[in-house]
Amino acid sequence: METREPATAVDFRDCLPLMLVSGPAGLRARGLGRLVAAATAIHGGVTVHTAIRCRRRPLRHACQGHLLVRRQDVPAEIQWGCPECRDRGILRGYKSTPQDLSAQKPLLEPECVVTLDETEYRALEGILTLRPAAERIIMGAAYTPHGIRLSGRRTDLDILLDDIFAAAEDPDLSVAQATLDRAVLVIDRVRRAGAGPVR
Repeated sequence: METREPATAVDFRDCLPLMLVSGPAGLRARGLGRLVAAATAIHGGVTVHTAIRCRRRPLRHACQGHLLVRRQDVPAEIQWGCPECRDRGILRGYKSTPQDLSAQKPLLEPECVVTLDETEYRALEGILTLRPAAERIIMGAAYTPHGIRLSGRRTDLDILLDDIFAAAEDPDLSVAQATLDRAVLVIDRVRRAGAGPVR
């Protein structure tokens, strides 16, 4: 995560009032909230290549990187960086915010691992009515060269599937049903298999 510029430190509590604001300030606040959720959905002290796309546009071209995050508990801070454009930063003041998922303890060794393509993952990411167990799976997703990897308990996958089915009944859902259906098939195959990576 090294760059020529020093890492920018942000107090996440300052971003909370901007979460519902439109425009660049709101987008940035929600992006930082996504980082907090991703970092607190995983174990502290571990660097994870997340499914979060970098929002920078160097030379007016969208960066193709996926962000790395690492959380440490003492002092409580989240370090993040893009391996492509080398943008990076530090987040503090995230404890006990609505985006802090650390109460949902991840398993040291997940029972189930499923890999979705990026389109399928983005469809699930767009569901706003996920329960905490399902949200931890989605926010704790990792980028791999083969796709986006979700991991968790078998019972958590059951909850995620239930939440997807419930969201599909919403007439205002802006996600393509065919994409949701593909994701459901892959997740259900993993749930029935019970363990290991399945595609």
